[in-house]
Amino acid sequence: MTVMKMKMLNIIPYPKKVITNDSKAADINSAAFEFIEDSSISPESFRIEYDCKEVKICYSDESGKFYALQTIAQLKRSGKVPAFTIEDCPIYSYRGFSLDCARHSFKIPDIKKLIDAAALFRLNRFHWHLTDDQGWRIEMSSHKRLNKISSVRKKSAFGGVIDEHEYRALFTKEEIKEIVEYCKERHIEVIPEIDMPGHASAILAAYPELGCSKKPVEVQTKQGIYKNILCVSNENVYSFVYDILDEICELFPYEYIHIGGDETPTKSWEECPNCRKMKEELGLKDFNALQSVFTKRIADYLKSKGRKAIVWNESLKGGMPKADSVCVQHWMGGGNSSFEYAEKGGENNRIRLFPLLLRLSVRNDTAGKKHIISAPRRNIRTARQKSLFGIEAEMWTEYVRDFDTLCYRYFPRIAAIAETAWGYKTSYKDFTERFKAIEPILNENGIKPAPIKDRDLNPLLRVPDIIKFFSGSLNPKALKDHMDVK
Repeated sequence: MTVMKMKMLNIIPYPKKVITNDSKAADINSAAFEFIEDSSISPESFRIEYDCKEVKICYSDESGKFYALQTIAQLKRSGKVPAFTIEDCPIYSYRGFSLDCARHSFKIPDIKKLIDAAALFRLNRFHWHLTDDQGWRIEMSSHKRLNKISSVRKKSAFGGVIDEHEYRALFTKEEIKEIVEYCKERHIEVIPEIDMPGHASAILAAYPELGCSKKPVEVQTKQGIYKNILCVSNENVYSFVYDILDEICELFPYEYIHIGGDETPTKSWEECPNCRKMKEELGLKDFNALQSVFTKRIADYLKSKGRKAIVWNESLKGGMPKADSVCVQHWMGGGNSSFEYAEKGGENNRIRLFPLLLRLSVRNDTAGKKHIISAPRRNIRTARQKSLFGIEAEMWTEYVRDFDTLCYRYFPRIAAIAETAWGYKTSYKDFTERFKAIEPILNENGIKPAPIKDRDLNPLLRVPDIIKFFSGSLNPKALKDHMDVK
Protein backbone atom coordinates (compact mmCIF):
# COMPACT_ATOMS: atom_id res chain seq x y z
CA MET A 1 0.00 0.00 0.00
CA THR A 2 1.32 3.37 -0.92
CA VAL A 3 1.05 5.85 1.94
CA MET A 4 1.66 9.52 1.29
CA LYS A 5 0.59 12.94 2.37
CA MET A 6 -2.24 14.19 0.19
CA LYS A 7 -4.02 17.46 -0.27
CA MET A 8 -4.92 18.91 3.10
CA LEU A 9 -8.13 17.74 4.72
CA ASN A 10 -10.71 20.38 5.52
CA ILE A 11 -10.05 20.66 9.24
CA ILE A 12 -9.58 23.64 11.59
CA PRO A 13 -7.50 23.49 13.74
CA TYR A 14 -5.34 21.36 11.46
CA PRO A 15 -3.86 18.30 13.24
CA LYS A 16 -0.15 18.06 13.85
CA LYS A 17 0.02 14.64 12.16
CA VAL A 18 -2.06 13.64 9.14
CA ILE A 19 -1.35 10.66 6.91
CA THR A 20 -3.66 9.91 4.00
CA ASN A 21 -3.90 7.07 1.51
CA ASP A 22 -4.51 8.29 -2.03
CA SER A 23 -5.60 4.85 -3.27
CA LYS A 24 -8.67 4.67 -1.02
CA ALA A 25 -11.56 7.08 -0.55
CA ALA A 26 -15.17 6.80 0.55
CA ASP A 27 -18.05 8.78 2.02
CA ILE A 28 -17.18 9.19 5.70
CA ASN A 29 -20.85 9.77 6.50
CA SER A 30 -21.48 6.05 5.90
CA ALA A 31 -18.69 4.82 8.17
CA ALA A 32 -19.21 2.87 11.40
CA PHE A 33 -17.66 4.20 14.60
CA GLU A 34 -15.53 2.54 17.28
CA PHE A 35 -14.38 4.35 20.43
CA ILE A 36 -11.24 3.14 22.21
CA GLU A 37 -10.09 4.50 25.54
CA ASP A 38 -6.28 4.61 25.56
CA SER A 39 -4.41 5.78 28.68
CA SER A 40 -1.22 6.34 26.66
CA ILE A 41 -2.82 9.33 24.94
CA SER A 42 -2.35 12.66 26.74
CA PRO A 43 -5.37 14.65 28.06
CA GLU A 44 -7.40 16.54 25.42
CA SER A 45 -5.58 14.65 22.67
CA PHE A 46 -6.85 12.05 20.23
CA ARG A 47 -6.07 9.68 17.38
CA ILE A 48 -8.47 8.94 14.52
CA GLU A 49 -8.06 6.05 12.07
CA TYR A 50 -10.30 5.83 9.02
CA ASP A 51 -10.08 2.93 6.55
CA CYS A 52 -13.07 3.99 4.43
CA LYS A 53 -15.33 1.56 6.30
CA GLU A 54 -14.83 2.38 9.96
CA VAL A 55 -13.72 5.33 12.07
CA LYS A 56 -11.69 4.42 15.15
CA ILE A 57 -11.39 7.18 17.75
CA CYS A 58 -8.76 6.73 20.45
CA TYR A 59 -8.67 9.02 23.50
CA SER A 60 -7.81 9.10 27.21
CA ASP A 61 -10.41 11.56 28.47
CA GLU A 62 -13.84 12.84 27.45
CA SER A 63 -12.40 16.11 26.14
CA GLY A 64 -10.18 14.24 23.69
CA LYS A 65 -13.16 12.18 22.54
CA PHE A 66 -15.22 15.34 22.09
CA TYR A 67 -12.49 17.09 20.05
CA ALA A 68 -12.13 14.05 17.81
CA LEU A 69 -15.87 14.18 17.12
CA GLN A 70 -15.62 17.90 16.27
CA THR A 71 -12.92 16.99 13.77
CA ILE A 72 -15.12 14.32 12.23
CA ALA A 73 -18.04 16.77 12.06
CA GLN A 74 -15.91 19.02 9.86
CA LEU A 75 -14.78 16.15 7.64
CA LYS A 76 -18.37 15.07 7.09
CA ARG A 77 -18.90 18.27 5.11
CA SER A 78 -16.42 16.96 2.55
CA GLY A 79 -18.32 13.69 2.09
CA LYS A 80 -15.88 11.46 0.25
CA VAL A 81 -12.44 11.58 1.89
CA PRO A 82 -9.35 9.37 1.59
CA ALA A 83 -8.37 6.88 4.23
CA PHE A 84 -6.35 8.62 6.93
CA THR A 85 -4.70 8.56 10.31
CA ILE A 86 -4.87 11.73 12.41
CA GLU A 87 -3.10 12.53 15.67
CA ASP A 88 -3.41 15.82 17.51
CA CYS A 89 -2.76 17.45 20.88
CA PRO A 90 -2.98 21.13 21.91
CA ILE A 91 0.12 23.15 22.77
CA TYR A 92 -1.85 25.38 25.15
CA SER A 93 -4.13 24.14 27.90
CA TYR A 94 -5.93 27.51 27.90
CA ARG A 95 -7.55 28.19 24.51
CA GLY A 96 -9.93 31.04 25.01
CA PHE A 97 -12.46 33.31 23.41
CA SER A 98 -14.12 36.28 25.04
CA LEU A 99 -17.35 38.22 24.79
CA ASP A 100 -17.96 41.69 26.18
CA CYS A 101 -21.59 41.97 27.27
CA ALA A 102 -21.07 45.10 29.38
CA ARG A 103 -21.04 47.50 26.42
CA HIS A 104 -23.58 45.61 24.30
CA SER A 105 -25.21 42.43 25.49
CA PHE A 106 -26.57 39.48 23.51
CA LYS A 107 -29.44 37.04 23.77
CA ILE A 108 -28.89 33.61 25.26
CA PRO A 109 -29.63 31.73 21.99
CA ASP A 110 -27.02 33.83 20.17
CA ILE A 111 -24.40 33.31 22.88
CA LYS A 112 -25.02 29.58 22.51
CA LYS A 113 -24.33 29.87 18.77
CA LEU A 114 -20.97 31.48 19.56
CA ILE A 115 -20.21 28.72 22.06
CA ASP A 116 -21.06 26.03 19.49
CA ALA A 117 -18.68 27.63 17.00
CA ALA A 118 -15.91 27.82 19.59
CA ALA A 119 -16.46 24.17 20.45
CA LEU A 120 -16.27 23.25 16.76
CA PHE A 121 -12.77 24.79 16.70
CA ARG A 122 -11.81 23.06 19.95
CA LEU A 123 -11.53 26.12 22.21
CA ASN A 124 -12.01 25.44 25.91
CA ARG A 125 -12.36 28.74 27.84
CA PHE A 126 -15.17 31.29 27.59
CA HIS A 127 -14.03 34.61 29.07
CA TRP A 128 -17.28 36.43 29.77
CA HIS A 129 -16.86 40.17 30.36
CA LEU A 130 -19.91 41.00 32.48
CA THR A 131 -19.21 44.39 34.09
CA ASP A 132 -17.65 47.68 33.06
CA ASP A 133 -18.22 51.43 33.20
CA GLN A 134 -21.06 51.03 30.71
CA GLY A 135 -23.08 48.42 32.57
CA TRP A 136 -23.44 45.60 35.10
CA ARG A 137 -24.92 42.48 33.50
CA ILE A 138 -25.25 39.79 36.17
CA GLU A 139 -28.04 39.44 38.71
CA MET A 140 -26.97 39.81 42.35
CA SER A 141 -28.88 38.85 45.49
CA SER A 142 -26.60 40.57 48.02
CA HIS A 143 -26.55 44.04 46.44
CA LYS A 144 -29.74 44.46 44.45
CA ARG A 145 -29.18 48.05 43.38
CA LEU A 146 -26.72 46.60 40.89
CA ASN A 147 -29.67 44.92 39.18
CA LYS A 148 -31.90 48.00 39.05
CA ILE A 149 -29.43 50.86 38.59
CA SER A 150 -26.11 49.51 37.31
CA SER A 151 -27.66 47.50 34.48
CA VAL A 152 -29.12 50.63 32.84
CA ARG A 153 -27.50 53.50 30.95
CA LYS A 154 -29.35 56.53 29.62
CA LYS A 155 -28.03 56.24 26.06
CA SER A 156 -25.15 54.83 24.01
CA ALA A 157 -22.54 56.95 22.24
CA PHE A 158 -19.80 54.78 20.80
CA GLY A 159 -17.67 55.59 17.79
CA GLY A 160 -19.59 58.71 16.88
CA VAL A 161 -22.89 56.83 16.67
CA ILE A 162 -25.41 58.09 19.25
CA ASP A 163 -28.42 56.06 20.30
CA GLU A 164 -30.64 58.14 22.58
CA HIS A 165 -32.60 55.11 23.78
CA GLU A 166 -32.11 53.78 27.27
CA TYR A 167 -29.99 50.62 27.27
CA ARG A 168 -30.93 47.91 29.76
CA ALA A 169 -29.57 44.36 30.01
CA LEU A 170 -29.17 41.87 32.86
CA PHE A 171 -28.59 38.11 32.89
CA THR A 172 -30.59 36.31 35.55
CA LYS A 173 -28.89 33.70 37.67
CA GLU A 174 -30.86 31.03 35.89
CA GLU A 175 -29.59 32.27 32.52
CA ILE A 176 -26.04 32.27 33.84
CA LYS A 177 -26.45 28.68 35.03
CA GLU A 178 -27.90 27.76 31.64
CA ILE A 179 -24.82 29.08 29.83
CA VAL A 180 -22.43 27.44 32.29
CA GLU A 181 -24.14 24.06 31.80
CA TYR A 182 -24.22 24.54 28.02
CA CYS A 183 -20.48 25.17 28.02
CA LYS A 184 -19.82 22.23 30.32
CA GLU A 185 -21.46 19.89 27.82
CA ARG A 186 -18.98 21.21 25.23
CA HIS A 187 -15.92 20.96 27.48
CA ILE A 188 -15.65 24.72 27.89
CA GLU A 189 -14.99 26.42 31.22
CA VAL A 190 -16.61 29.81 31.80
CA ILE A 191 -14.44 32.56 33.30
CA PRO A 192 -16.49 35.58 34.43
CA GLU A 193 -14.87 39.00 34.54
CA ILE A 194 -15.94 41.46 37.24
CA ASP A 195 -13.91 44.65 36.71
CA MET A 196 -12.21 46.23 39.73
CA PRO A 197 -10.95 48.60 41.04
CA GLY A 198 -11.25 50.57 37.79
CA HIS A 199 -13.99 50.42 35.18
CA ALA A 200 -16.36 50.64 38.13
CA SER A 201 -18.73 53.46 37.11
CA ALA A 202 -21.69 51.09 36.95
CA ILE A 203 -20.96 49.95 40.51
CA LEU A 204 -20.59 53.50 41.80
CA ALA A 205 -23.83 54.54 40.12
CA ALA A 206 -25.61 52.22 42.54
CA TYR A 207 -23.23 52.57 45.48
CA PRO A 208 -21.44 55.95 45.30
CA GLU A 209 -20.24 55.53 48.89
CA LEU A 210 -17.72 52.97 47.60
CA GLY A 211 -15.83 55.67 45.67
CA CYS A 212 -13.29 58.10 47.10
CA SER A 213 -15.46 61.19 46.55
CA LYS A 214 -18.72 59.43 47.50
CA LYS A 215 -20.38 61.69 44.93
CA PRO A 216 -23.07 60.41 42.52
CA VAL A 217 -21.76 58.71 39.40
CA GLU A 218 -23.68 57.71 36.27
CA VAL A 219 -23.38 54.54 34.24
CA GLN A 220 -21.17 55.71 31.39
CA THR A 221 -22.57 56.13 27.89
CA LYS A 222 -19.35 55.95 25.84
CA GLN A 223 -15.95 54.29 25.85
CA GLY A 224 -13.11 55.75 27.87
CA ILE A 225 -11.04 55.51 31.03
CA TYR A 226 -12.90 57.13 33.91
CA LYS A 227 -11.56 58.77 37.04
CA ASN A 228 -14.09 57.37 39.52
CA ILE A 229 -12.91 53.98 40.80
CA LEU A 230 -13.29 51.92 43.97
CA CYS A 231 -11.69 53.42 47.08
CA VAL A 232 -9.00 50.98 48.20
CA SER A 233 -8.80 52.50 51.70
CA ASN A 234 -12.50 51.87 52.42
CA GLU A 235 -13.13 48.60 54.26
CA ASN A 236 -16.72 48.60 53.02
CA VAL A 237 -15.34 48.14 49.50
CA TYR A 238 -13.81 44.82 50.46
CA SER A 239 -16.99 43.64 52.17
CA PHE A 240 -18.89 44.54 49.01
CA VAL A 241 -16.42 42.74 46.74
CA TYR A 242 -16.39 39.63 48.93
CA ASP A 243 -20.20 39.47 48.82
CA ILE A 244 -20.13 39.74 45.03
CA LEU A 245 -17.41 37.13 44.66
CA ASP A 246 -19.28 34.72 46.93
CA GLU A 247 -22.18 34.80 44.49
CA ILE A 248 -19.89 34.62 41.47
CA CYS A 249 -18.18 31.52 42.84
CA GLU A 250 -21.55 29.85 43.36
CA LEU A 251 -22.54 30.52 39.75
CA PHE A 252 -19.22 29.66 38.10
CA PRO A 253 -17.76 26.39 39.43
CA TYR A 254 -14.33 26.68 37.77
CA GLU A 255 -10.88 27.65 38.98
CA TYR A 256 -10.48 31.11 37.49
CA ILE A 257 -12.26 34.39 38.24
CA HIS A 258 -11.18 37.45 36.25
CA ILE A 259 -11.08 40.63 38.37
CA GLY A 260 -9.95 43.08 35.68
CA GLY A 261 -7.34 45.53 36.95
CA ASP A 262 -6.77 47.30 33.63
CA GLU A 263 -6.91 51.04 32.95
CA THR A 264 -7.00 52.15 36.57
CA PRO A 265 -6.21 55.89 36.87
CA THR A 266 -4.93 56.80 40.34
CA LYS A 267 -6.13 60.43 40.40
CA SER A 268 -9.02 59.77 42.77
CA TRP A 269 -6.67 57.93 45.17
CA GLU A 270 -4.22 60.84 45.00
CA GLU A 271 -7.03 63.23 45.96
CA CYS A 272 -8.39 60.99 48.74
CA PRO A 273 -7.00 61.72 52.24
CA ASN A 274 -7.59 58.15 53.38
CA CYS A 275 -5.85 56.66 50.33
CA ARG A 276 -2.90 59.02 50.78
CA LYS A 277 -2.68 57.99 54.42
CA MET A 278 -2.81 54.31 53.44
CA LYS A 279 0.02 54.79 50.95
CA GLU A 280 2.19 56.51 53.57
CA GLU A 281 1.48 53.98 56.31
CA LEU A 282 2.37 51.08 54.03
CA GLY A 283 5.48 52.84 52.73
CA LEU A 284 4.46 52.47 49.09
CA LYS A 285 6.55 54.13 46.40
CA ASP A 286 3.59 55.41 44.37
CA PHE A 287 -0.19 55.20 44.06
CA ASN A 288 0.01 52.40 41.50
CA ALA A 289 1.25 50.23 44.35
CA LEU A 290 -2.13 50.68 46.05
CA GLN A 291 -3.63 48.61 43.27
CA SER A 292 -1.23 45.78 44.10
CA VAL A 293 -2.39 45.88 47.72
CA PHE A 294 -6.01 45.71 46.54
CA THR A 295 -5.29 42.90 44.08
CA LYS A 296 -3.46 40.80 46.68
CA ARG A 297 -6.32 41.12 49.12
CA ILE A 298 -8.94 40.10 46.55
CA ALA A 299 -6.74 37.31 45.18
CA ASP A 300 -6.14 35.98 48.69
CA TYR A 301 -9.89 35.93 49.31
CA LEU A 302 -10.47 33.96 46.12
CA LYS A 303 -7.67 31.61 47.07
CA SER A 304 -9.41 30.95 50.39
CA LYS A 305 -12.37 29.75 48.32
CA GLY A 306 -10.20 27.50 46.17
CA ARG A 307 -10.07 29.90 43.21
CA LYS A 308 -7.46 31.89 41.30
CA ALA A 309 -7.68 35.50 40.16
CA ILE A 310 -6.83 36.66 36.66
CA VAL A 311 -5.78 40.29 36.18
CA TRP A 312 -4.87 42.35 33.13
CA ASN A 313 -1.19 43.17 32.73
CA GLU A 314 -1.51 46.85 33.76
CA SER A 315 -1.79 45.52 37.31
CA LEU A 316 1.98 44.98 37.11
CA LYS A 317 2.65 48.73 37.16
CA GLY A 318 2.62 48.85 40.94
CA GLY A 319 4.24 45.49 41.42
CA MET A 320 2.41 42.26 42.08
CA PRO A 321 2.51 39.87 45.00
CA LYS A 322 4.22 36.57 44.36
CA ALA A 323 1.25 34.33 44.76
CA ASP A 324 0.07 31.17 43.13
CA SER A 325 -3.40 32.73 43.31
CA VAL A 326 -2.83 35.24 40.50
CA CYS A 327 -2.48 34.91 36.74
CA VAL A 328 -1.65 37.77 34.38
CA GLN A 329 -3.42 38.26 31.07
CA HIS A 330 -1.42 40.39 28.67
CA TRP A 331 -3.22 42.62 26.21
CA MET A 332 -1.54 46.03 25.95
CA GLY A 333 1.96 47.38 25.48
CA GLY A 334 5.25 45.52 25.50
CA GLY A 335 5.01 42.03 26.88
CA ASN A 336 8.42 41.94 28.54
CA SER A 337 7.21 42.93 32.01
CA SER A 338 4.57 40.21 31.93
CA PHE A 339 7.10 37.57 30.96
CA GLU A 340 9.68 38.80 33.46
CA TYR A 341 7.19 38.61 36.28
CA ALA A 342 6.10 35.16 35.21
CA GLU A 343 9.68 34.01 35.33
CA LYS A 344 10.52 35.38 38.79
CA GLY A 345 8.93 32.65 40.85
CA GLY A 346 9.29 28.94 41.11
CA GLU A 347 7.07 26.29 39.63
CA ASN A 348 4.35 26.78 42.21
CA ASN A 349 4.03 30.56 42.00
CA ARG A 350 4.63 31.22 38.35
CA ILE A 351 2.31 33.81 36.92
CA ARG A 352 0.84 32.43 33.77
CA LEU A 353 0.27 34.58 30.77
CA PHE A 354 -2.34 34.70 28.05
CA PRO A 355 -0.86 36.96 25.38
CA LEU A 356 -3.17 38.73 22.99
CA LEU A 357 -2.14 37.19 19.71
CA LEU A 358 -4.98 38.71 17.79
CA ARG A 359 -5.73 42.36 17.22
CA LEU A 360 -9.37 43.30 16.80
CA SER A 361 -10.47 46.20 14.67
CA VAL A 362 -12.58 48.85 16.37
CA ARG A 363 -13.89 50.08 13.05
CA ASN A 364 -17.49 51.15 12.89
CA ASP A 365 -18.01 49.18 9.71
CA THR A 366 -20.09 50.65 6.96
CA ALA A 367 -20.63 49.56 3.39
CA GLY A 368 -17.44 49.66 1.39
CA LYS A 369 -15.07 49.56 4.36
CA LYS A 370 -12.88 46.54 4.87
CA HIS A 371 -13.06 44.23 7.83
CA ILE A 372 -9.62 43.75 9.30
CA ILE A 373 -8.28 40.29 9.94
CA SER A 374 -5.10 40.09 12.00
CA ALA A 375 -2.98 36.99 11.80
CA PRO A 376 -1.80 35.54 15.13
CA ARG A 377 1.66 36.76 16.09
CA ARG A 378 4.46 34.20 16.27
CA ASN A 379 7.37 36.29 17.53
CA ILE A 380 7.48 35.06 21.11
CA ARG A 381 10.92 33.75 21.90
CA THR A 382 11.12 29.99 22.38
CA ALA A 383 12.82 30.51 25.74
CA ARG A 384 9.69 32.19 27.03
CA GLN A 385 7.19 29.65 25.82
CA LYS A 386 7.34 27.94 29.22
CA SER A 387 5.69 31.00 30.77
CA LEU A 388 2.69 30.79 28.48
CA PHE A 389 -0.50 29.30 29.74
CA GLY A 390 -2.57 29.95 26.66
CA ILE A 391 -3.99 32.41 24.18
CA GLU A 392 -7.33 34.09 23.78
CA ALA A 393 -9.35 35.75 21.02
CA GLU A 394 -10.86 38.94 22.43
CA MET A 395 -14.03 40.71 21.38
CA TRP A 396 -14.92 44.11 22.78
CA THR A 397 -18.33 45.42 21.83
CA GLU A 398 -18.28 49.20 21.97
CA TYR A 399 -18.86 49.16 18.21
CA VAL A 400 -20.69 45.84 18.09
CA ARG A 401 -24.42 46.30 18.60
CA ASP A 402 -25.91 43.11 17.18
CA PHE A 403 -25.07 39.46 16.67
CA ASP A 404 -24.48 39.69 12.91
CA THR A 405 -21.85 42.39 13.45
CA LEU A 406 -20.28 40.27 16.17
CA CYS A 407 -19.99 37.33 13.78
CA TYR A 408 -18.67 39.57 11.00
CA ARG A 409 -15.85 40.77 13.23
CA TYR A 410 -15.12 37.49 15.03
CA PHE A 411 -15.03 35.02 12.14
CA PRO A 412 -12.72 33.70 10.82
CA ARG A 413 -10.49 35.31 13.48
CA ILE A 414 -11.63 32.92 16.19
CA ALA A 415 -10.78 29.96 13.97
CA ALA A 416 -7.27 31.35 13.35
CA ILE A 417 -6.68 31.68 17.08
CA ALA A 418 -7.84 28.09 17.59
CA GLU A 419 -5.36 26.88 15.00
CA THR A 420 -2.55 28.73 16.76
CA ALA A 421 -3.63 27.33 20.14
CA TRP A 422 -3.39 23.78 18.84
CA GLY A 423 -0.01 24.51 17.29
CA TYR A 424 -0.37 24.10 13.55
CA LYS A 425 1.67 26.53 11.44
CA THR A 426 -0.29 27.50 8.38
CA SER A 427 -0.34 29.95 5.52
CA TYR A 428 -3.14 32.44 5.12
CA LYS A 429 -4.07 30.92 1.74
CA ASP A 430 -4.15 27.42 3.13
CA PHE A 431 -6.23 28.51 6.13
CA THR A 432 -8.68 30.40 3.90
CA GLU A 433 -9.32 27.36 1.72
CA ARG A 434 -10.05 25.13 4.67
CA PHE A 435 -12.25 27.73 6.33
CA LYS A 436 -14.26 28.11 3.11
CA ALA A 437 -15.07 24.38 3.20
CA ILE A 438 -16.13 24.51 6.86
CA GLU A 439 -18.04 27.79 6.67
CA PRO A 440 -21.39 26.09 5.78
CA ILE A 441 -21.45 24.56 9.28
CA LEU A 442 -21.33 28.06 10.74
CA ASN A 443 -23.95 29.35 8.32
CA GLU A 444 -26.35 26.58 9.30
CA ASN A 445 -25.87 27.62 12.93
CA GLY A 446 -26.77 31.24 12.22
CA ILE A 447 -23.22 32.59 12.05
CA LYS A 448 -22.20 34.74 9.08
CA PRO A 449 -18.42 35.25 8.89
CA ALA A 450 -16.88 38.23 7.12
CA PRO A 451 -16.64 37.48 3.39
CA ILE A 452 -13.19 37.04 1.89
CA LYS A 453 -13.37 40.38 0.09
CA ASP A 454 -13.71 42.17 3.44
CA ARG A 455 -10.63 40.64 5.09
CA ASP A 456 -7.36 42.48 5.19
CA LEU A 457 -4.12 41.50 6.88
CA ASN A 458 -2.52 44.98 6.81
CA PRO A 459 -2.28 46.21 10.45
CA LEU A 460 -1.65 49.81 9.31
CA LEU A 461 -5.29 50.00 8.32
CA ARG A 462 -6.15 49.85 12.03
CA VAL A 463 -4.35 53.06 12.96
CA PRO A 464 -7.12 55.61 12.24
CA ASP A 465 -9.65 53.45 14.08
CA ILE A 466 -7.43 52.98 17.13
CA ILE A 467 -6.80 56.74 17.32
CA LYS A 468 -10.52 57.32 17.12
CA PHE A 469 -11.16 54.70 19.77
CA PHE A 470 -8.76 56.21 22.31
CA SER A 471 -9.63 59.86 21.66
CA GLY A 472 -10.93 61.49 24.82
CA SER A 473 -9.34 58.90 27.06
CA LEU A 474 -8.03 59.99 30.46
CA ASN A 475 -4.87 58.10 29.59
CA PRO A 476 -3.36 59.36 26.30
CA LYS A 477 -0.36 57.08 26.82
CA ALA A 478 -2.73 54.18 26.21
CA LEU A 479 -2.62 54.85 22.48
CA LYS A 480 1.16 54.52 22.33
CA ASP A 481 1.11 51.44 24.54
CA HIS A 482 -1.60 49.86 22.44
CA MET A 483 0.44 50.23 19.28
CA ASP A 484 3.76 49.28 20.92
CA VAL A 485 3.27 45.53 21.12
CA LYS A 486 6.60 43.74 21.47
